[in-house]
Formats: sequence, C-alpha cells, structure tokens
Amino acid sequence: PSNTGKGKCIEGSYKGPVKMPSQAPAGNSYPQPLLNASMCLEDSRYNWSFIHCPACQCNGHSKCVNQSICEKCENLTTGKHCETCISGFYGDPTNGGRCQPCQCNGHASLCNTNTGKCFCTTKGVKGDECQLCEVENRYQGNPLKGTCYYTLLIDYQFTFSLSQEDDRYYTAINFVATPDEQNRDLDMFINASKNFNLNITWAASFSAGTQAGEEMPVVSKTNIKEYKDSFSNEKFDFRNHPNITFFVYVSNFTWPIKIQIAFSQHSNFMDLVQFFVTFFSCFLSLLLVAAVVWKIKQSCWASRRREQLLREMQQMASRPFASVNVALETDEEPPDLIGG
Repeated sequence: PSNTGKGKCIEGSYKGPVKMPSQAPAGNSYPQPLLNASMCLEDSRYNWSFIHCPACQCNGHSKCVNQSICEKCENLTTGKHCETCISGFYGDPTNGGRCQPCQCNGHASLCNTNTGKCFCTTKGVKGDECQLCEVENRYQGNPLKGTCYYTLLIDYQFTFSLSQEDDRYYTAINFVATPDEQNRDLDMFINASKNFNLNITWAASFSAGTQAGEEMPVVSKTNIKEYKDSFSNEKFDFRNHPNITFFVYVSNFTWPIKIQIAFSQHSNFMDLVQFFVTFFSCFLSLLLVAAVVWKIKQSCWASRRREQLLREMQQMASRPFASVNVALETDEEPPDLIGG
C-alpha cells in the first residue's frame, strides 16, 4: 500500500491466512489459530489469495517512479532497490531495516556495509572496531584512548612494505623510540617511495597505551619523501629524562608504499687506542693477504716452468736418429791383395 516495497508476512497455514483467537477454548490450554476468512475470497472457497510483488522493490526507503525505478534512496541507503547502506554505515536495510554509523573508535571511516567490520587506516591497529593493537608484531598502545606504535630498536634499520591487498586502506603508521645511552645524541632518518606527512614529538616517558606527560612537538613536515635529523642529548636532557621517548607519526600516504626508518646513537669521537688497533689489524691483514697471494703466484709460476721444461724434453726425445752415407772418389785402382 505504501508503494515502497515494504511489507510483512502474515501468519498462515496450508489452508490460508490465520489469526490467533483472543482466548483459548474451554478444555484447551493453548489457543488454536483460526482461519482468517477476511483475508481470502469467499468465492475461491477460502483458498490462498497470493500477494503480488510491487512494481519496484525499494525496501521502504523510496517511492516507486513510473512503476520501474526507485526515485531517491533515503535513510542512508543506496542501490537499485535501496538494499545497501551508504559508505560509512552498515546494517540490513531490506524491508525497512536501518543503517547505523561504523563504530571504529576514530581509526577508520569505512566499514563492511553488511557486518560493520572496520577497515582500520592506521597500521598496527586491528579488530572489528579498531580497538586492539597488533602486539604480536611489536605494536603497543591503546587505540581506545590514542593509537598504536611500532617499537623501534636503536641502531637498526626497519623497512615497511605496504603492498598487499590487505594494506590498501592504510594511510598512517606510527613509531616510538627511546634512546639507549644518555650521553650520546640520537640520529634518525626516514624515507619512503611516496610523499607523506611527518610529525615528531617527544615526552618524558611512555608506557603501553598512555603517554606520561604531554607530548611536545619537535618537527612537522608535509608532502615529503625523506627527512633526517639529530636530537641533542643536552638539548633534550637525556640524563634527567632517562625514559625520554620520541614519537614519529607518518600519515597521509597512499597505497602501495615502502617506508624505511632508523634511529641510531653513534659515538661522537673514536677512541685513539681503538683506532690504532683497528689500523694495524687491517695493515697486518693486508700484508698477510699480499704474502699469500705472492706465494700462490710463485707456486703457479714454478709449476708452469716445470711443465714447459717437461714438454721441451719430450719434444727433443721424440726426434728420430739420422744416418749419413759418404761416397769417396779416387783415380787409383785398389791394390790386388790376392794376386802376386
């Protein structure tokens, strides 16, 4: 009747539509359904009167236009029959159902329109409502109060390749690093295959899920591919802040992307003894290598010389011995040694 396609099934049996009596007959504790004759035609002997499908099915969220299309889906629905929730909402809008906003704790704006499972936009945040951190992958934090951070180790370089299909919704990733030594500066660098926004802050300490104290801004960059910096141990007072923590927020990038980041604390000067030990060790190693190479060269040369002499001796020995015939001519006849 509403011309929107919305309706409901009525109770019935193989005989036809039924209705429940207001009270049970005497002697029967359960009321028995009675045939609802008003829903059937009397001239059809109360057979089923089938309900015809509407001209177009709009699930109660739109009026049917020209008996063929839904004019304009309302109530946060979309689709040819207004059967799906719009982006950012989920539910089952069929037959008058309602759509509700995605519940993602601020870490996503999109979710599965049927189940409501959120597509978390921050790497390391997981759960149907983006309420957990991937602790098994070195992420810590509390997404219900803040976000999740990947824990970086000092003097190691980390590479994050967000190229899988499951990574397509990620637009941000966060890192946290704490200096190991209080008397050395902290160096950092980060680069990526695509542009990103960068924000670096610091706090006196950090525990999983909460920042102890307000974060102080250090760096804010937009639309960059690479950044390097050094944090002085004197300026940030590493000695009086043994648990000082640096937070790195990388955001506004597109999928796919490859990110490299590292924090390091190299010595400001090289110890003189260590320098000489290293120098002479390298020098002696070089001499040893040169001696070994020279010895190998001499052995190869002597071997080739012996082979050459052997070939020459074999060649000389293989030459055949020659015979020479000498013919002598004379005018005198040889003496007759038999006759007198």
